[in-house]
Amino acid sequence: MWYSICLLCAIVLVCCIILRKKSQKIFPEKKGMRQRDIESLKKEIFSYAKTLRSYKQGGQSVTVKNAFRRIQKTYRLISAKVKKNEPVSEAEKWVYENFHSVYTKIFSKRFDFSALPYVHDEPRILLFARFLVENSLNELSRERIKGCMNSLNGVLSWTFEEIVHFDEAMLFAVLEQIAVLCDRLQYIEYYRKQGNGGVFIKEDVEKDVYLYFLLQSEKTTAEVKTYLYKQGYREKTISINYHTVLLNNAETAKTLFTAICEQEGFFTVWDGIKNSDAYQVISQDYNLENVSYDTLKTYFSCIERIAKKCDVSERYVAERLAEEAKRENTDPSVLLLDEEKALRKAILRGKPIQRKEKKNTAEKIYIAVLLVLTAGLDAALGYFVGVLYAGLSLVPIFFFVEKVINEILSYRNKKKESPKMAYDSVPDEYAVTVVFRFFARGWNNFENISFKLGRYLP
Repeated sequence: MWYSICLLCAIVLVCCIILRKKSQKIFPEKKGMRQRDIESLKKEIFSYAKTLRSYKQGGQSVTVKNAFRRIQKTYRLISAKVKKNEPVSEAEKWVYENFHSVYTKIFSKRFDFSALPYVHDEPRILLFARFLVENSLNELSRERIKGCMNSLNGVLSWTFEEIVHFDEAMLFAVLEQIAVLCDRLQYIEYYRKQGNGGVFIKEDVEKDVYLYFLLQSEKTTAEVKTYLYKQGYREKTISINYHTVLLNNAETAKTLFTAICEQEGFFTVWDGIKNSDAYQVISQDYNLENVSYDTLKTYFSCIERIAKKCDVSERYVAERLAEEAKRENTDPSVLLLDEEKALRKAILRGKPIQRKEKKNTAEKIYIAVLLVLTAGLDAALGYFVGVLYAGLSLVPIFFFVEKVINEILSYRNKKKESPKMAYDSVPDEYAVTVVFRFFARGWNNFENISFKLGRYLP
């Protein structure tokens, strides 16, 4: 009986482990980094970006856990060497000194790309980030990334959500490359132990790292060294190749750890918004230069939401927005913040916006509930203490009920973003766009009104 229960539990545990591994996609091992000048990289980006145009929305999530385990394992190996006062390479120093910074970066981000556009079962923005990182040895700077992103204008359009997650995708790609670097360091450490022990493995004689330690070891027999010499393996050539590997690892480590530890980010959302097709379309007719960053994020999140619900591109939504704003003789922000539903229906139907007169139904319900509750509570009070006291308590009860209703409604009402402008002379907490309606008979009258409003014309 107990044997059957244990066997059943073991089978269930194995199935759970298999299902858990399938539910989270672990990235395949990626190739190492290489050095490319910015001009040749931009040319290659142009052709690579074309392969990313066709995509599907959403996919299986990716995880950084596998990369972290590999980095952590390498850190422990290096820590053991440091405790024994054994020499460490330059790349190992970078990993040892910056491991906790990497740990903080990993667990301070969510890395959730499952709702983004996918190409070949991978997040599109992550594929592009990997391409940039793999081709940026010794020069993984913000200026380089910004230049590469700017070169995509007219070739590839990112969604607003991709722009928001681009910095996370770059960090994910860098962590992948650090994991690959750690695999190489583990590889070197494994063959260091084999070679220093004088263990001759005929299948591994093609590996320069192994041969370097084997020929340097005092435990290696003269017969093995003679055999290797007769086979054409020269100690000088092997030493050069080994130190080339160390140099490449050191350059890779310096590039990666400098990128994630010494700079704020790779590409800001602000830069991404300015490079987007939607921004270019709207800015042709409306000045967005002085609009605050938070307000722009609100605008473009609205555009993205409409694009998803209508199954169209964000560029098309921006074109319809600009068209409807011109037709209505209003600012695009009015349509985005106040008429989002009407704009969405207009795009779905392919017709101009049809505004309906807003009925004061909510206000009427609010007043009715306020009066009914006040009358009910006052009647209940009158039943217990008498009509006189109930009459005197009518006004306090009214204000009490009003406060309670307002408090309840404050939790239900969504916070609405107020458009703001960005000027150096105005602190951000006081920045807000305010519209005053008045009739001016002339310029002098306009100046007088502006003076009364507390504004001086330049």
